Amino acid sequence: MKDKKLSTTAFLVPYLFLALSYVHFRKAGKISSFQAVKSEKAGIFIGFLVFALTLGSLIFSGIDIAAPLSEQMDTIKLYYGGLIMFLALGYIVKYLSKKNSHIKE
Repeated sequence: MKDKKLSTTAFLVPYLFLALSYVHFRKAGKISSFQAVKSEKAGIFIGFLVFALTLGSLIFSGIDIAAPLSEQMDTIKLYYGGLIMFLALGYIVKYLSKKNSHIKE
């Protein structure tokens, strides 16, 4: 069961960033070939709604509500600590690759 929760938390992260990207592009007024709704305000609202639902799912995907919180603290630290570690590692790799591309120019 532990493996399923860890993969669920990792699976939700791309949707979180996709929702943020969608809101950013709709606010910038960019038009894509596919639009769920034509209204800019409705698109931004839907983007924030998807972001909020995904964030809530991400928060509660690593917590077992049937067990006391004090008993699962080590597991919660493992799931969310590992997720934060991988996100930080990805950010560091992105930063270093940007820095490396500026040096080559």
